[in-house]
Amino acid sequence: MKWIDRMSLTPTDAQRKGFYYENARRCFFAPRDAKRLPAKWNLMPFRQKSPVWLFPRKTLELSEEVHRTLLLNYLSRGGEQKQSYREFIASLLIDAARRLEG
Repeated sequence: MKWIDRMSLTPTDAQRKGFYYENARRCFFAPRDAKRLPAKWNLMPFRQKSPVWLFPRKTLELSEEVHRTLLLNYLSRGGEQKQSYREFIASLLIDAARRLEG
């Protein structure tokens, strides 16, 4: 945001605060009146359950329910802040394989 100063603009402190803070607050954090979409846009009745492939090329097919369980578990453990989803699944598979060996 240093371009304001480079352009030799001289905003007041209030203008600068409005530019840096108020716009972001208004655009990103202000409550909005969320309205439900009209019923004609509800496509859930046409939904078809389909498998989720954990690996490319359909090598491991999971039901949506199993994938949802894995994903929610991943997110509840901190998600991307802790490790990637790939690393999370790999660690589960490694742990399962070790239990089978023992």
